[in-house]
Amino acid sequence: MTDFKAMFLKEWQELFNIPKPGPGFLWALMATPLGRLLILVAMLIITVGAMGDSFLANAGTLGLVFLIPFLFVSTIVVDSFAGERERGTLDTLLASRLPEWAIFFGKVGAPIVAATLAMLAASLGSWILALFMFGSRAAAVFPPSFLGAIPFSTLLVGVLGAGVSALVSERSASVRNAQQGVTYGALGVSLVIALPINSLPASVRQHLLAMLLSLSPGLTTAVLLTVLIGLDALLLYIALRRFVRLRLFDR
Repeated sequence: MTDFKAMFLKEWQELFNIPKPGPGFLWALMATPLGRLLILVAMLIITVGAMGDSFLANAGTLGLVFLIPFLFVSTIVVDSFAGERERGTLDTLLASRLPEWAIFFGKVGAPIVAATLAMLAASLGSWILALFMFGSRAAAVFPPSFLGAIPFSTLLVGVLGAGVSALVSERSASVRNAQQGVTYGALGVSLVIALPINSLPASVRQHLLAMLLSLSPGLTTAVLLTVLIGLDALLLYIALRRFVRLRLFDR
C-alpha cells in the first residue's frame, strides 16, 4: 500500500501544478486540471438554480452529472499514460521498483477521487442553493437523495472513463491519438445506441418509454448500477492485465 500511496500522491499533486507564466488567481484556476473541474462544478450549481423544477425533467442537464466526471477523468488518465510515454517519463517510472498494480491504480485513482469529491461539492452546493432560492419547493428542484446518488454515480462513471482511457492510452504513442480514440469511441457508442432507437416508429418509441416509466425506480436503478459496476470491473481488469512492463517497453 505504501507504493500505491506514493504513486497516488504524485498524481494528485499533478492536478494542482500550474504551468508558467501566468500570474493571477484566474490563470491559476484555468491552468490546473482541478481548477477547470471546479469551474464546471460551479456551472452545474448555477444550472440547478437557473432551471429550477425543470432541471430534473431535462435529460440534457441530467447528462451533465455523468458527462463532467467522464470527460475530466478520461482527459487526466490519457495525459497520465500516453502523455508520460510521449514525454519519455513513463519508461523511467516503469524502470523503478514500484509494482505495476501500484503505478496503474495510482494513476487512475487520483482523478477518480478528485472528480468524486468535486461532484460531492456540486451536489451539496446545489442542495443549499435550492434551499435558499426555492424554500419549500427545494426537494422538488434538487431532492436530498441526490446528495449521495451524484457522488456514487460519479465514482462509477469515473471508473468507466478511467478504464476506457487506460486501454486506449496503452496502445497510443501520443496524447493526441489517445484523446481522439477516446472521443471517437464515446461518440461511436452513443450513435450505436441512439440511431437504432431514433429509427423506430414514434408509436414504438412511446410504447417503450411508457414501459420503462412503469418499471420500479428502485429495480431500474439496481439493474443499471449492476451493469455499470460489472463493466467497470471488466475494463479495469483488462487494462491492468495489459499494463505489463515488457509490453510497454516494447512500444
